Amino acid sequence: IPAAAIAALAISVNLVADWVLNRTTSLKGGRG
Repeated sequence: IPAAAIAALAISVNLVADWVLNRTTSLKGGRG
């Protein structure tokens, strides 16, 4: 597996995790 693919995958996972966390905190009315 090329290093670029690993980097792209890591960035994608990071973005998705960040989006999910922001969404869940918004729905719960918590901080953020």
